[in-house]
Amino acid sequence: EGRYRAGVDRLAGLLKGHFGASHFPVVAVGETGDALGYGSDIHAALASENCMGYYFVHSSGESYKRADAYGKPELLAAIAKAKRAGRRVVVVAVGGGVNGNAMGMIAALTGSDFVEVPTTLMHYNDATTSAKKAFSLVVNGQILSKNILGTFYLPQLVFCISEVFLSLSSCSVHAAVGEAAKTMSMLGKASSAQGHLDFHNILGASEFASDFTRVIHTAPGFEELILFLQETLKLKDAVIATGRALRDARGGGATAIEIAALEQQRQSLLEKLRREFHQELSEEARHQVMEFLTVINEEVIRAKAMFLAYSDPFEKYRALLFEYAHTLGHGVEAFMNGLYQHAGAAGIDYSEAFRLHGQCVGMAVTWAGEMSRELGHLEGSGYLVHQSLVYLFNRFGGFDFLPLRKLCDELDVSKEEFCEGVLRVVRRDNKRGYCRCADGSSVDQLVRDRPGCLVRSADPSAELRYLVEVSEDSQRRVLEKAFDGEYDRVLMCSPIPSHVDAAGTLSLIHRGDMLSCGSGAHLTHDSPPCAAQSANALDALICSLYEATNADGRKVRVRTADLSTPDFTSADLSEESSSTSSSPPTPPDHGVPTRRPKAAWCSTFSKQLPRSGEEQASSESVLRESAFLQRPDAVLEEPSIPYFHLSESSETSSCMLVRELLQKTPLPKGADAFSSLHIVSAAEATAASEARILFQSAQDVGKKASLYSWPALRQDDLDGEYEAFFGITSDMILNGADRASLLVFIAGGADGGEQVAIAAILGMLPFRGVQVAFLSRGREYIDPLGMLQTASGLFEYNAEQPERMGRRPVAAVFGPLPDRVFSRPMAPWLPLKPEPIAEEKPAPFKIGAMELPMVTYEGRYRAGVDRLAGLLKGHFGASHFPVVAVGETGDALGYGSDIHAALASENCMGYYFVHSSGESYKRADAYGKPELLAAIAKAKRAGRRVVVVAVGGGVNGNAMGMIAALTGSDFVEVPTTLMHYNDATTSAKKAFSLVVNGQILSKNILGTFYLPQLVFCISEVFLSLSSCSVHAAVGEAAKTMSMLGKASSAQGHLDFHNILGASEFASDFTRVIHTAPGFEELILFLQETLKLKDAVIATGRALRDARGGGATAIEIAALEQQRQSLLEKLRREFHQELSEEARHQVMEFLTVINEEVIRAKAMFLAYSDPFEKYRALLFEYAHTLGHGVEAFMNGLYQHAGAAGIDYSEAFRLHGQCVGMAVTW
Repeated sequence: EGRYRAGVDRLAGLLKGHFGASHFPVVAVGETGDALGYGSDIHAALASENCMGYYFVHSSGESYKRADAYGKPELLAAIAKAKRAGRRVVVVAVGGGVNGNAMGMIAALTGSDFVEVPTTLMHYNDATTSAKKAFSLVVNGQILSKNILGTFYLPQLVFCISEVFLSLSSCSVHAAVGEAAKTMSMLGKASSAQGHLDFHNILGASEFASDFTRVIHTAPGFEELILFLQETLKLKDAVIATGRALRDARGGGATAIEIAALEQQRQSLLEKLRREFHQELSEEARHQVMEFLTVINEEVIRAKAMFLAYSDPFEKYRALLFEYAHTLGHGVEAFMNGLYQHAGAAGIDYSEAFRLHGQCVGMAVTWAGEMSRELGHLEGSGYLVHQSLVYLFNRFGGFDFLPLRKLCDELDVSKEEFCEGVLRVVRRDNKRGYCRCADGSSVDQLVRDRPGCLVRSADPSAELRYLVEVSEDSQRRVLEKAFDGEYDRVLMCSPIPSHVDAAGTLSLIHRGDMLSCGSGAHLTHDSPPCAAQSANALDALICSLYEATNADGRKVRVRTADLSTPDFTSADLSEESSSTSSSPPTPPDHGVPTRRPKAAWCSTFSKQLPRSGEEQASSESVLRESAFLQRPDAVLEEPSIPYFHLSESSETSSCMLVRELLQKTPLPKGADAFSSLHIVSAAEATAASEARILFQSAQDVGKKASLYSWPALRQDDLDGEYEAFFGITSDMILNGADRASLLVFIAGGADGGEQVAIAAILGMLPFRGVQVAFLSRGREYIDPLGMLQTASGLFEYNAEQPERMGRRPVAAVFGPLPDRVFSRPMAPWLPLKPEPIAEEKPAPFKIGAMELPMVTYEGRYRAGVDRLAGLLKGHFGASHFPVVAVGETGDALGYGSDIHAALASENCMGYYFVHSSGESYKRADAYGKPELLAAIAKAKRAGRRVVVVAVGGGVNGNAMGMIAALTGSDFVEVPTTLMHYNDATTSAKKAFSLVVNGQILSKNILGTFYLPQLVFCISEVFLSLSSCSVHAAVGEAAKTMSMLGKASSAQGHLDFHNILGASEFASDFTRVIHTAPGFEELILFLQETLKLKDAVIATGRALRDARGGGATAIEIAALEQQRQSLLEKLRREFHQELSEEARHQVMEFLTVINEEVIRAKAMFLAYSDPFEKYRALLFEYAHTLGHGVEAFMNGLYQHAGAAGIDYSEAFRLHGQCVGMAVTW
C-alpha cells in the first residue's frame, strides 16, 4: 500500500531472494500494461538485481485468451534455452485476469515457477483466488467456449501494488463489482448464524466466512473512484499514448536521448495522475476509495477461500456456486466480443458498448433474479434485495444494456439474432453434464427466497444439487427483455413513485427515468450521499430478511464440517453425507461427553455376549458350527484367465471397446464398477495411436482415464525396464488410481509373451495388484499363466509359482480369436523346512493354508550362521546364486557379510548388496541398483538359481522381497529385529513406498504378494537391537492386543466366530502382559551396552571403508578381529554379567511376544484372508494416524539431518508411531 516505485523494488528483491540471483524471469504484460510501464518497470528492477530474463508483451482482451496468442515461438524458445542452461524459470504475469490465466498456462506447461502481479481488481480478488488457469476456444475472433482448455496451477506469490488501481478503467471497476454482486447473491451473509446454517457442510468455512453487507456500505467509495477515473481519463490516455510511442521508438531505431525523453514524459504524467489522487482529492473521498478497494478485495477473497481452502480446491463441486450468473454472462460476453471484432473492422466506435467479463456477469445476476422470480422461487423483499446488489452500483450505467443495443442496431443485429447468438454459446457451457439436461434446456443456477439460498435440482442423480435444468425459453425471455432495456435500473432511496417493486424507501428506478427527472444526471464529488442512504436502507432490509428466515420454523442441523479447519483435505468430497444411517447427524463436539450404547469387541465380526439362558444356548450352537473350528486343506484359487473375442462393434467403435472392456473384465472383490481407466501402450506407434483413441473414448463415455506409454528400450536395458515399471505405476498412483482401477495394456503388432509380462508386472505393483485387461492383436494365443519374461530376461511373472499364491494381475485378455479360458494349477509348495535340532525353535505359521517355516535359532550366533548356510546349500543346491542384502547398520554389525562368507565357504558364490537404511529409503530406486540387477541377470543367463537372502529389518525384507518377486528368485528372510520377525515376515505383502525428495507420500503402495521359503532368526542378534526397535515391536504388539483381545478364550471364540480356521492359532495376549519385566530388563541391557554397540558399528564402518579404500589385507584382518572381539564382549555382557533371572525374563519376553504376534497373524492369514484385504485389515488398527505421523516425521528427520540437528531423541520407528496411535 506504499508508493508504486518502492513496491516495484520490493517485488524484485523478493523474487531474487526466493528464486536466487540466477533465476530467469519471464515478465509478461498486455499492451495497455506495457504502455503504462507496469511490465517494463518490473523487468528493469529485476535486471538491476542482475536477474536477466525475457520481456513478453501480448495482445489484450478476452478474444486473445487463446493458445496461439501466448505460445509465441520467441517466448517458447527463450524459456527452452533458459531450461537447457539449468536456470530456474519464473513466469511473472503483470496485468489483468486474462494475462494471469494465460501466462499461468505457459508456466504450467513448462513447469516454471509462477508469480502474479495483478493490475486490476478482478485479477486480484477473482482470478488469482483460483488455481484454474485456462485458454478459451476462439475461432476467427469469436469465443466459442470460455476457459475450456486449462489446468490447475498455483502461483508462489500474488503481489499487488495498490497505486496501479488509480489507472483502472471504469469498466474494470464495474467488472469487479459485477463479480462481487454475483458472490453476494449466491452467498448472502455467510458470517451470520443463518449463513452458518446455509453452508453447514462446507468444510472449514468458518475460518473465512464473509459478510457482504460490508461491501454494500462501500458504495460511496465506489462512486468516488469512478468519478476520479472519469476525471483523470484524459491524463491516463496521455500516459498510454506516450507509452505506445515509447514502444514504437524502442522498436524503430530511435536514439537513446529520444527514448529517455519519452520515458521521462511518461513518468511525469504518471506522477501527475498519482498527485491528483493523493493531493487533489479530499481526505474523506480518498478514505472512501481505499475502504472500497480494501473491503471488496477482503470479502471476495474470503468468499473464495470459504470453498477452496478445504472443501473444493479444484472447483468441481461445491465451489461451482461461483459459476452463478455465468451461464448467460459467458454467453453475452462471448457474443459481444464477436461484435466488437466486426465493429472494429467496420470502423465503428464501440467504446460505450464495451463490457468486460464481470460487467456481463453483473447484468446476468439481474437476469438470474428475473428467471427465479418468473419460476416462482424469488419474490417480494428477497427479489428486491437480490436485484439491488447490482443496481446499488449502477448509477454510472456500467451494467446497462442500452449501449450494447445501440451497437447491435448499428451492425444490423436483430433481437432474435442476439438471443440466438448468446444461446449458441450457452449450449457449449462447461457446466453441462452435472445434471440431466434435455434438448432445449441448459444447466444454470437460480436463487430461492433470498440471497444465500439456491434452488436445488430435482434430479436425484445430479452431481451437484444446486445446478438445475433451465429451459431456453426462460433464458430467451430475459435476454429479450434485456435487449429492450428492461433491466437498466438503479437502486434509489427516494420517494420517486415507480411501477416496479419497492420496499420502504427503496425503489428500483429505470435509469432513463432517473436521468429524465434530473436525479443523479451529473454525479460529482459534491453530489448528495444517495449511495450511502441506499446502502443503509438495503442493509436494514437484508437484516430483516435474515431475521425472518431464522424465525420461519425451518430447522437445519449444524454439522462439524463448517467449524473444523483441517491441515490436509480430500479433493473429492461427496455432495451429500455418505452415511446411510437414519439417525440424525452428530452435532459439533464442544467437549461434552455423550453416552453411547456399548458394543462387544470387533462387533462387525462378532456376536454379543449372551445375557440369558436362551442366548447362551444359541451361543453354544454358534461355537459348534462356526468357521472358527474348521481347518481346510486349501483356500487359494487356482489361477485362471478368460480370453474374450472382440465383437465387431468393438473392432470398429472405440467407445464400444471401452464399454466391452469395462463390462467383461472381472471386477476386484468388493467393487461394483471400475473407478478409472489407466491405459498403457506398447512401444509402437500403432499401439500409441490406439491408446490415444481409447483414452478419448473413455472420457466420452464418462470414465476417468489416464494415458501412459511403455518406452522403446534396447533388449538388454535392465535399468530402463525397471525404471519404466516404477515410473508408470508411480504416475498411476499420482493420477488417482485405486484398488478398483482397470489397467488396459494395448499390445503392439507382435504381442508376444514379453508384452504380457510387462502388463502383468505393471498390474502387480499398485496397491499390490489391480485388474489388467490385455488388448491383443495377435493371431495366436499366448498363455498368460505360463512363464512370462520381459525382453531383457531379468523380470518375470509366473502365475504357477506358489510364492505368488495364485495371483494373476492379468484379469482378462481381449483379441480377435475365439473365447476360451486359460487355467493351470499352482505348482506344489516346497518350502525350506529344516529337520528340527535342539537349538532351533519352530513357530507354527501358515498363509493361504501353505506352511511358512519360521525358525528361531537359540544357540550361539556363529553356529547359527553356519547352520543357515548349510540349510541353503542343502535345499537350493551348491550351484545356487545367493544375493545377500543388508542395510548399512546390519553390514557394520557384520550380520550380512558373515552369512555371505559362510555361503562362500560352502562354495556358494554370489553377490553382496549393501543398501541405505530407513523408511524414507523404502523406494524402488534405492534398491534396484544397476549393479544388483546386472548381477542377477548374469546369474539367470548362466542358468544359476538365484536366492535373495534379506538380512535386516522390515524395510529390508519388504524391499528385497520386491526384488525377488520382480525377478522370480527364491526368497529367504533373516530378521535382525523383532518387528521384522514377528510382523513383517508374517505377511506375504512386499512393497515399496512412494517417496519424493525424502518425503513419504504413501507407505507400501507399490508391491505384490510373495512368500519366502524360510524365515530364519538367530536370537543373539537381538542383543544389538536399539531400544527404539524393541519399543517398536511392543507398539505393534499393543495394537494387536487392543484389537484382538484374548482370542483363545470362549468370548474370543464368539468375537471371531467367522474367521476360518482361527482356532488353530488363537492367541492369548495376557501372556505378553506378564512379560513386562523382561521388556524392562532388555531395555536396561541395551542402554547399558549402547556405547559398546556403537563401537562395534564404528569399527564395522571403518572396515567397510577399508575394504573399499585399498587397505592391506593385514589392516582389514585387524579390523575384522577388533569387531569380532567387541561383539563377543557384548554377548558376554548378556550371558555372564546379567543375572540368571534377568536373562530368563528377557528370553521369556522375546519368546512370548514373537509367539503371540505370529499366532495372531496366522489366525487371519492362514485361511480366512491371506491377501490382507478384508478381515485381516483389523491389523491396520491405529495405522491411519500411525502411518501419518511416521511419514511426516521422516520428512523432519531429513530436514534435521541437513541442518546438522541431532534428532536421535526424537527418532521413532514405525511400531513406536503405531503404539502412540493406539492411545490416540
